Formats: sequence, structure tokens, C-alpha cells
Amino acid sequence: MSPPVTYRPAYIGLFAALVLAVTCNAYLDIHHGTFGVEVLIWSMVYFFTLRVAWKQSGKVDEVGRRRQKVWAIVAVLATLLVFLPLWRLPRAGLWALAALQAAANCVTVDRRRFMLALLVSAVMVMFAAMHWRADWTMLFYFVPYLLAVVFTLVAEQVSRRVHEVQNDALGQNLVGGQGASIVAATASLLIVALALYALTPQVTWVWLKSQYGQLSNLGSLRGIDPGARGGLREAGGLGGGGDDANNAGGADGRAPGGDQDLAHGAADGPSGDGYRESIRVKFGWPTVQEMRQAAKRSGMPVWQAATIRQLADAAELIERIVQPLTIKGAAISRAVGEWLEANRWSIIRGLIGVVLVLLLAGACMLVREMRLGLWLRVQFDFLRLALLRRHAAGTVGACQIFAAMQRLFALHQVEQDVRRNAREYLAALSTMHRSLRREAGEMVELFEHARYGNSAVSARQVARMCELYRQMYRCL
Repeated sequence: MSPPVTYRPAYIGLFAALVLAVTCNAYLDIHHGTFGVEVLIWSMVYFFTLRVAWKQSGKVDEVGRRRQKVWAIVAVLATLLVFLPLWRLPRAGLWALAALQAAANCVTVDRRRFMLALLVSAVMVMFAAMHWRADWTMLFYFVPYLLAVVFTLVAEQVSRRVHEVQNDALGQNLVGGQGASIVAATASLLIVALALYALTPQVTWVWLKSQYGQLSNLGSLRGIDPGARGGLREAGGLGGGGDDANNAGGADGRAPGGDQDLAHGAADGPSGDGYRESIRVKFGWPTVQEMRQAAKRSGMPVWQAATIRQLADAAELIERIVQPLTIKGAAISRAVGEWLEANRWSIIRGLIGVVLVLLLAGACMLVREMRLGLWLRVQFDFLRLALLRRHAAGTVGACQIFAAMQRLFALHQVEQDVRRNAREYLAALSTMHRSLRREAGEMVELFEHARYGNSAVSARQVARMCELYRQMYRCL
């Protein structure tokens, strides 16, 4: 059984997502001047239907089922009497889906229905975004929709987790901090998503259709007249269909022939409302002139037009500030390029020299890390003292052999500290190399006798030290 949804912020987020999804579709017909009325009507419909669901506290009752049937009948009648005559298919199907979702809102009390409602809102937004009338000005509603969806998902997850914790805690009140956690999680997800979007290359459907799709109004991207070869009405645009193919008969909108005039007049130059210029689809951020032209569209909300004009003013100010810097940077870049071209071989030779120096430094550091000099000295000691017996006699010879032993153990990570005496050195050797404890002890005794003893060091004692050194070398 799907878990119930009883958390008010989750319903608020779902309401915002559905209203913004419908707003994106109503924005496609903003030139008719009924944008605000349509959004207000749909907002009231979704508010009252979701209010019915929230009052049921996670369990469908008879009131919710009855109101669902009533709203379903209203949706069917609205589709037959309003949507189909005005918009035709597929736009009428989209509005029918929005109306049926209003009926389903009356019983959206569990997680399964809740996620299905968000999916329906996503379908409506994708339809609007793929329509040929959609442009950059729809970001005023598309970006808040993304925020609403993320907020809704986070709120639902947090509320469900809190409900589980309350059940495990035997009903104790543990709901503190939900608002802060929801805001923090929403912000974190959006920041990560924005970072990934900025770092990864994006391939859009608009670009794919312009490269590999049917010839449509996107032919203007390649310098083709939007009215040529069928123009806007040939392929139905990005997300349209029969409604845009039949614009001549007034199928898409409430003014017969209006969009047909737009199709034939898209390349005729500036118009009074700035709508025809928006048909010229471009990639990238719009220019200042395009922003101000878009702000003049008939039917656009006052706040959005004012915001667009402020963005245009800010972009113009930034452009005036950046343009001298851009020119200066281009001049510097050109001068640097010319200098690099003139001194190309000198730079290459210099880079090769730097690389060789770095390689030599790395080799020196590697040799130092490997202790190659100490290794060579140990090999020479073994050859001279153990094999060729080329050592001095008496105390001097004993000191030579003991010093050779110290270098041998230093090569194997046992350094002789000048502050330690022979016994302390022997303790360190016994700890690090237990297998050579006996040989090291005897070597230290012979060295102490030779260094500090009263009697002279015999040739036999020196030979014994030499033999012990040979054994330790072979073991190591």
C-alpha cells in the first residue's frame, strides 16, 4: 500500500508545480490577452481540488470520490465544448489532461497519486517547452517550476521520514527543523544540478531538429525564409501538430487566420507587439534589442515586461562596461598570438629545456629516494672488506668493518644516531632485525673490545668481525 501524504508543504509545492505547468501552456497564447484570466481560473481549480485531498488526511473518503466524479464530468464537458473547438488536437488533449488532473487531485492522498500528479505536470511543461512558440521568455515560469518540483519532492520525502521516525519513537513530537531541512536540501540539489548543467555539454531537441529534423521555421537558423517551403505550417513546429498546421482556419487560438498571418509575416520586419520577431528562433542569450522587443508583446504581464526591460538595461550597461575590456583583451590576444608565432621555435626549445630540467630534477630526487650512493658504497664495502680482505690491521680494521656494518643497516632503515652509544645501537638492531640479533651482538662486543679495550686487537678478531659482516650482508 502506498504511504499517505499529509504534509501541507508537499501539497503547496504540488499546487505550485501544477499551476506553473498550466501557466507555461497558457503563455503560448499570451498574444490573445487572456493569459492572466486563464492562470487565475486554473489556479482556483487546482486550489479547491487539492484542498479536498488535503482535508482527507491521507485516506480517501466518500466526499473525495464524489467530487472527483463531478470534476471528471466537468473536464469532459470542457474538453468537448471549449478545448476542442478552440485549440483542436493536440493542444486540446493537453488541456483535457490538465482538467482530468484537476479531478484526480480530489483523491491525491497517497504517494503514488502524488508522484503521478507531478509526472502530469512534467508532461505539460515538456509540451510547452517543445512548442514552436516557446522562447527564452518562458524561463520566467519554467525556472520556478523546477524549484517547485524539487521543493515538492524534498518536502514529501522529509515528511515521510519524519512520520516513520515518529512511529519508531512511539508518537513523540519530533517534527522540529523540517522547514530548515527542506530548504537546505532543496538548495543543495539545485546548486549541484546547476553546477552539473554548467560543466556538461548540452544537446537540445531544438538543435537536433534544426540539424536532422524536418524543414520548419527552424530553417531561419540557416538563413531560410520561415515562410518558404511550407514555413511555420509545414512541420507544426517543435511541439505542435494539427493545431499549428491548421492555423489558417483559426484552429490554434481564438482569432481565425491570425497565426497564418504570423507565418507569412514572420520575415517582414518589426511588428507592433514584437511577437513576430520571437518566431525567429536563436540559440544563446537574446540581445538587448530582442529583450526590449519581447517586452512589447501584447498580453504580457506588466511585471514580466518590466523585468525584461530591467534585464535589457542591465545587459546594455554590462555591455558598455565590458566592450572596451573585450576590445583591449582582443588586441592583447592578437599581439600575444603574433609574438608566439614569431618566436615559436625559441619557445619550443625553451619548453624542451624546461622539460629536461624537470626530468633531471625528478631523476635526482628518485636517486636520492632510492639511496643509490649508499647502495653503491655498501657494495664496495662488501667487495673490499668481505671478499678481497683489503682492510687495515688491528683497531683501525675493526673500526672499518664496524662502519661498513653501520652503512649496511642504514641501507635497511636502521640509522645510527651519533647521540647513541654502541649498546643503544645494538638494541635498535635487535628490534628491527631479530634474525641478526646474535651476529650484531657479537659484532658490537668485538668493536667495544677493539675500541675501548686495553689489549691489542688480534688478526683473528678482525677476521671474525669480517666473517660476521659477510653473514649479515648475505642475510640482508
